[in-house]
Amino acid sequence: NASTTGHAVLYIVDVETGDLIKKIDTMAGDVVTPNGLATPLMIDENGDSVVDYIYAGDLLGNMWKFDVSNPLTSTWSSAFVSSGTPDPLFTTMSNQPITSQPQVTAHPDNLGGFMVFFGTGQYLEISDNDSTGEADQAFYGIWDKNITGSFTPFNSSDLLAQSITNQYQQSF
Repeated sequence: NASTTGHAVLYIVDVETGDLIKKIDTMAGDVVTPNGLATPLMIDENGDSVVDYIYAGDLLGNMWKFDVSNPLTSTWSSAFVSSGTPDPLFTTMSNQPITSQPQVTAHPDNLGGFMVFFGTGQYLEISDNDSTGEADQAFYGIWDKNITGSFTPFNSSDLLAQSITNQYQQSF
């Protein structure tokens, strides 16, 4: 069935019964520019075998973080909300589509939070096979400090550019 809103939506379903547990609407997208989420990544922060956070990118270049850490499903939502509207964790340069699952690790310098890694690009529609007029794509590493109640949305203009200074090849 076609979406009536065009929004990217996260559906949380009971895999045993097929019952819908929660629908979390990002409010991003519309019927003219429909949106959708890529494969989500579930994070169990405290090792209790229960998902705490879910990360997923969308076709409009947003990386979303959903907070499902509370046992009450009524509290589950986008991790960041301002004025009643969900905010993404990050928005890519030129709204580059995120169509694959992000990967997450602990911060490498033990500064808390998570490093969220993802690439952009889309090869889903017939027009994606045309190389003319295509936007540059990128790979991002975003630090989600995971601080409750303190968040300022950011985008690619806030990032520190990195360069590769050494490359090594190892054969086994």
